[in-house]
Amino acid sequence: MFDVEGDVIGCSDSPQGKNYINLGTLFVKNTAHARQVLERWWSMRKNPKYQKFAFEQQALDDLHLVMPGITALPAETFNSNYRD
Repeated sequence: MFDVEGDVIGCSDSPQGKNYINLGTLFVKNTAHARQVLERWWSMRKNPKYQKFAFEQQALDDLHLVMPGITALPAETFNSNYRD
């Protein structure tokens, strides 16, 4: 695999960037901290800010800014076939 720090690891939705985390490519380690991240992320579902399309990506991206252990890698790290 790859050598990356973090308990929740995803890739961005664009190459060479850290836009939204693409949830189709998300790795979650089996750790207590990862479970805390998932519980906090799940609790965000009732917040009106996250009621529109792609709410789960926006919520995780916001969480990644304030909670350690969430890593967003460039899309090409996951061998994405992204094209402009």
